[in-house]
Amino acid sequence: GIIHRDIKPANVMLSPNGQVKVMDFGIARAVTQGSATMTQTSAVIGTAQYLSPEQARGETVDNRSDIYSTGCLLYELLVGQPPFTGDSPVSVAYQHVREDPTPPSERDPDIPASADSVVLKAMAKNPANRYQTAAEMRADLVRASTGRPVEATPVLTGADRTQVVAATPAAANSTMLHRPPERERGRRGLGYLALALAVIGVFVLAAFVTKSFTSSTNRLSVPGVVGESQADAVKKLTDAGLEYTIKTAFSTDAQKGKVIKQDPGSGARVKPKSTVTLPVGQGQQRVKVPQLVGVKRDEASNQLGGVGLQPDVKVVPSDQPDGVVVSTNPIAGTDVPIHTTIVVNVSDGSVKVPNVIGQFEDQAKNTLKGLNVSTLDEPSSKPAGSVIRQNPPAGTLLKPGGSITLVLAAPLPPSSPSPSPSPSPSPSPSPTLPIPPLIR
Repeated sequence: GIIHRDIKPANVMLSPNGQVKVMDFGIARAVTQGSATMTQTSAVIGTAQYLSPEQARGETVDNRSDIYSTGCLLYELLVGQPPFTGDSPVSVAYQHVREDPTPPSERDPDIPASADSVVLKAMAKNPANRYQTAAEMRADLVRASTGRPVEATPVLTGADRTQVVAATPAAANSTMLHRPPERERGRRGLGYLALALAVIGVFVLAAFVTKSFTSSTNRLSVPGVVGESQADAVKKLTDAGLEYTIKTAFSTDAQKGKVIKQDPGSGARVKPKSTVTLPVGQGQQRVKVPQLVGVKRDEASNQLGGVGLQPDVKVVPSDQPDGVVVSTNPIAGTDVPIHTTIVVNVSDGSVKVPNVIGQFEDQAKNTLKGLNVSTLDEPSSKPAGSVIRQNPPAGTLLKPGGSITLVLAAPLPPSSPSPSPSPSPSPSPSPTLPIPPLIR
């Protein structure tokens, strides 16, 4: 086959109908044309940015040297610059021999891992670790462009740095078994190379279309502004050459007036003057407590949940119907932060005990229908059978079936007759004794 030995962007042309053509075969050489090394009158032939390590060392080259240069070309298509740059061709050539290229995805995070694998395999320092034919590279490029896993394996960069590949001169008269005619092999090798370069173009075009891909030299890194005040965030974005859109968003009170999120995020690579959306906190969302008195328990809970409040239901004695809300705390209309817990007091269905004092037993029991009535008798001057006391007293709340005691008047016992007093006996007259004469 033919070794081009100077694959670079300037030598790859794209025709108006989309065909990729490899140009400038001025330094191309057939594999069997003597020793296919890169030394010519003590000079290295080729362009420094795309030289393979064996070209830079002036060693024997084969088709894998062109694969290395094609990897360099693909690298530049992806990231916008060659894999190695320097102050002089010598420094660039040294990097090709000694240094590993930075993976394309480290220069632009939008580049998929499959592209890294293809590029780094094509640019392996050791030719044995590269694609051995343009057809192999083409197959992996097709897989990568369609999202399928590639067969490229990790590059053995450490071994590549230290292992020296012995030069194997290709004798002019050496032959290979079953080798096809020279012209046919040359055409086929160049055909594979052109096809691989065409797939490179398709691959890069797909990256542009599917990922809005641009080279890293045309992109800016978005600064992180989350937690900054609105004024500080705007200044950072403006200084970075980016536009911004401010939106308000509910937040904690501590985040009020500060950026709580950003889109795109910190470190994202975007085009100049791209717009970064900044939601700025406006504090907690507040809502009003709805009017719930008189509604059923479940409906009250649903209404509170609908406005972002939490119900805390408590059952309390009330003469309202069972399960009906009798009050809330805070009261209806109060402005509270969202997610606040609202105490909902719900009636237990109690009844207010009526006053039945003075009613007769049957009438009182009918009035107290639904309660468990017990009676006691107590002598009283009140009409017999009438209620003279009740416990609990009137106005007390009792649940249905609660107990109440009625004290009924009983007739007083008949009084005993008073005994008549006996007449006192008349005293007997004292006998009159004769007075003896005074003896002088």
